[in-house]
Formats: sequence, C-alpha cells, structure tokens
Amino acid sequence: TAVFVVYRVLQGYKPNGNIFGPLGLATLYGVVGLISAFNSPDGSVALWWSGLYLSVPIVLWGVVWSTDPLEQIRPLINATWLAVILAAGVLLLLAVIKLDFIDRILDPSQFLECGQTNWYDLTSGQMRGTGVGRYAAITGLIALSGLWQPKWQTMWAGILVISVLLLIHSGARGSFAGFGAGAALILVIYFVSSSRRTLAIGLLVTAGVIAIVWSSGTF
Repeated sequence: TAVFVVYRVLQGYKPNGNIFGPLGLATLYGVVGLISAFNSPDGSVALWWSGLYLSVPIVLWGVVWSTDPLEQIRPLINATWLAVILAAGVLLLLAVIKLDFIDRILDPSQFLECGQTNWYDLTSGQMRGTGVGRYAAITGLIALSGLWQPKWQTMWAGILVISVLLLIHSGARGSFAGFGAGAALILVIYFVSSSRRTLAIGLLVTAGVIAIVWSSGTF
C-alpha cells in the first residue's frame, strides 16, 4: 500500500482526503512516534509498534487515493470482519483446550467472578485477558449487527452467543462495558429506524432487562 501511495504522489494524483483532516492528523501522530522511536531505550520494539500504528493510516491513504474510495473500502471492511471473527474463533479453541472454558460454561456462577483466565501465562506474556475480551467484544458487535440479515440470522446468532461467552470468560470488564455501549447503540439505531411499535417494545424490553440485572447485584 505504501508503494502504491508513493507511486500516486509521483504521478501528481491528489487524494480525496484532506491532509489536514482526521486521517492526516492520525498519520502525523504516527510519524511523530516513528521519529521518537530512535530515542527509545528499546528502538526495535518502538519501531515495531510505530509501524503497526502507521499501517492503518497508510492503508486508508491508499483507499482515498483510488478512483472510487467507497467501493475500495467495502471489501477491506469485509476482510477485516472475517479476520477478527477467525481470530476470535482461534481464541475460543484455545480457551476450550487450555483454559477450562467448558467447565466455566457448565458452572455459569464462575462468570460473575471476573477473574483472570491465565491468557498471560498461556501466551508467555504476549496476550492478556483484556486483549481476548476486545476481540470477543468486536466479534459480538459484528454478529449483533448481522442479525438483521435474513439469510444469515442463524449463523450470526451462533457467533453472537459464542462471542459473548468468550467475552465473559476473558474477565475483561472494560470490554464488557465497551460491548454493552456498542450493543446499545446498534439496538437504538435499529429501533429508531423501525416502526413506533417496535421502538416502544424495544424500549420496554431494554428497561426490563436493565431493572432485572441491576436488582440482581451483578454490577
């Protein structure tokens, strides 16, 4: 992608994005990190993380440098969704094989403990439960939004259940909150775009669920 962007610059082609807009400022932020990495006590690690951060703006610049950015970004989003779902699937298999995930499902009372699930030890310090929780939360939000696709409702429902179970198993409370906020936003968008009756029913059900969960002391 970086070679493509440089090639477009040499051609004199102007992107659809504004260099002083959000994408330009995000790129500048990454460039500052890249420069400061040379003063880091561990330069190789700093360069690695700066490069990872910059990979996203560079890909987006490649998109806006194309003739039809919207059409270019659609398969990119689909590929990203697929990669995240597959990553969550791999993490689920690891949880089943290595981290007593089945025992947790058979004893749901353990879910409320929000305890550590030894992801840090399993991955030699490379991954924490919070990281697993973020993947599970994102996958859950993708599956929730996919429930409104009539042809794939069964598949998305299964992915949603698995993602939520993996999220709870991770013990990542910040990811719980993020998933809750994202799910609420998706439902609000759906209800607002639906009929008044659907909106009223949705609000009543949501209020009832919140009241039940609150009274249980789960929070």
